[in-house]
Amino acid sequence: MPLSSTGPISFANLQTEFGGSNPISLSEYYAGGDYVNTGVFGKNGFIPASSAELPISRFYGSFTPRAIFAGGNTDSVAGNSVGTIDFSIFSTGGTAASFGSLTQVRTWPSSGVASSTRAVFAGGRNSNSGVLYSTIDYVTILTIANAAGFGSLTDTRFGVTGASSSTRGIFAGGQNSAANVSAIDYITIATTSNAAGFGGVLTSARRNQGSGASSTRAVFAGGFSGIIDYVTIATTGNAAAFGNLTLGRVFLTGGSSSTRAVFGGGDSSNTIALIDYVTIATTGNAAAFGNLNSPRVSMAGAASATKVLFAGGGSLSFVYTNVVEQVTITTAANSTSFGNLSQVRLGPAGASSNHGGLY
Repeated sequence: MPLSSTGPISFANLQTEFGGSNPISLSEYYAGGDYVNTGVFGKNGFIPASSAELPISRFYGSFTPRAIFAGGNTDSVAGNSVGTIDFSIFSTGGTAASFGSLTQVRTWPSSGVASSTRAVFAGGRNSNSGVLYSTIDYVTILTIANAAGFGSLTDTRFGVTGASSSTRGIFAGGQNSAANVSAIDYITIATTSNAAGFGGVLTSARRNQGSGASSTRAVFAGGFSGIIDYVTIATTGNAAAFGNLTLGRVFLTGGSSSTRAVFGGGDSSNTIALIDYVTIATTGNAAAFGNLNSPRVSMAGAASATKVLFAGGGSLSFVYTNVVEQVTITTAANSTSFGNLSQVRLGPAGASSNHGGLY
């Protein structure tokens, strides 16, 4: 739960929300320290780093960052799309807790679009019926409840890839009833409405990419290729070439801090465990980061300022999993265990209240 937005806040309140042990001082709660992630903010702005003044009022309305995981397919034989929404706390791990349900059951809704208070999921496919959706849902990240209707994409499609700043969400690519598309849509996250055309397209038609974002730039990687594109989030227009992955693939998953995007897993003739990374502000080819514990495709990705979670997914032999792994964004290394989703799922979507596009 968020801290109070008015009145006194005690050390005990800070410990309950962010962790800690006695004896403790206010200085331990600077952003980027042991307890408060970089990018956490309340109603009076960001929690400052250690070089700044730290009045207790800066903690009004602040909360421990959450990862949200929505939708997916639980049955590799018959096909069983679900509307399940789980959430995890980045600082604790373990088994994800129940949050609610999407407005429609679906696999491969878009990942990655969120402000600090609202997560948005767009499009998808019902694995039971084959129906494609243009539906956009949203949840209030701190309120455990079912998703509500937000609006619609400009076309029905699945495998759409999302990224966002704190105010604008971008939905790129996907597959409609006929073929992969290069279309880009956008929304204003705080205002429910239908998506609008971004005024441009990806450099090629593709779906099920990985993504990441800073507050100014969104990057989209892979999708039956090794291509990485980028757009400037605040300005509409065509995507531009960024570089290439170390290995072209589809069904990969991404997440980012404000400076580095990390892309894991995917399919390149075989399911792979490879993790790549790029520096968002500088165009260029991706570099090797490490490997997942096992090869996986169609995971959900969710990022805080310091880590990326890779949740669920499966193999090309249709063995699905509920495993959640983590990487520390600044440290190139293999992933480590974080916890589990509430059920095995291929193709869930992920979002968070503390990703790199927010700060």
